[in-house]
Amino acid sequence: MSDVVNGRAKLTWIGIDYSHVKLSPRYAFAEFERTGPAYPVRWNHLIVSEPEKYNLCEALKAADCTNDIGPMGPITNAFEVSRSFEGEPIRMDEVPGIVDAYATDDLTGVGAVFIAREYHKVENDERAVYFVSFFDMATKQVLHTEEIIGKPGGFGFRNYWAASVYSVIEQIRSTYLKQWKKRFTN
Repeated sequence: MSDVVNGRAKLTWIGIDYSHVKLSPRYAFAEFERTGPAYPVRWNHLIVSEPEKYNLCEALKAADCTNDIGPMGPITNAFEVSRSFEGEPIRMDEVPGIVDAYATDDLTGVGAVFIAREYHKVENDERAVYFVSFFDMATKQVLHTEEIIGKPGGFGFRNYWAASVYSVIEQIRSTYLKQWKKRFTN
């Protein structure tokens, strides 16, 4: 993880994994439920279509960094929105099993993924919770996972929740990178 936070690792952001997200309350996500995986596809596409805004590479000051949402394609296409209203949100100790399902065996370096844990929209309590995870793409060994809460905002369903991704990237830039450097630099 030291190489990641000091900009020396080959890093690939593979996108946002919605396969385990919990949405509450249900009525706030009627449009999401109606469209199936369309929104997760759109949110992931923002990473490649608007790289100057959704720039995790810059936030991490990574010299050798790319965005490649290809490994997220099969996960997103298999996403069943109806499961997002059942059960409890995932726990951090479940992240290694989730990462193990990613098709990154032929890739090298460190993968970064935002695993959407919970989207919650109740007046005065609107949040998107992500597990930001870094892992060795060849072995799937998780190097570090951090829970970060993003603030949604803006107009339209897509932009409202996309703002939470931007919020997480900005928090990484302004706060978490400094903390991680202290924690992981020897």
